[in-house]
Amino acid sequence: HYKATLACKRIRGRHTYDVIGAEIEEIHSSYGLHGKVVATVTDNASNFAKAFRVCQPCNMESESENEEEGDDEEPTFTDVIEFLSTASGDGQFSLPPHYRCASHTINLISTSDVDKHLNSCADTKAVYRSSIAKCTALWTKANRSTLASEQVEEVSRRKLMVPTSTRWNSLYEAISRMRWFRSVKPTK
Repeated sequence: HYKATLACKRIRGRHTYDVIGAEIEEIHSSYGLHGKVVATVTDNASNFAKAFRVCQPCNMESESENEEEGDDEEPTFTDVIEFLSTASGDGQFSLPPHYRCASHTINLISTSDVDKHLNSCADTKAVYRSSIAKCTALWTKANRSTLASEQVEEVSRRKLMVPTSTRWNSLYEAISRMRWFRSVKPTK
């Protein structure tokens, strides 16, 4: 089995499913891979999931599967507007089968479970919420103000690490960095 990353491309503007689908199709075409890619793995973002769901070629089931199911099968309806809106200027495009990244899924589960646990125990809930609120205020300030971010880096010679919801370990790393800041004497 071969695995490859074809491109890492910044998409300006809204990251809607149709924009993502068109970009992936363009990348496949630019490498001459149209129809050759057997699957694509992405994170669990709904825009990626919809791009692959809407832009899948019509899946034709094998005759043996159709025979086993019999004639009791419900009709399948296709939203014509949505189907036509996925067409590019030169015709309909399609994407390979989509798989959601297992690591990303596990990270989301663990993040959610840790948060549920910390908020469910009366002993930890108040301390956790208070501590996270203080950290969040600093993270927000540093994200919204270049000056504040630069001042933190100037005084400590390190940047604030801001957690993201897609990496469970980022919260740990961000809090560890906050604790490190407490142990360091300012350089100014």
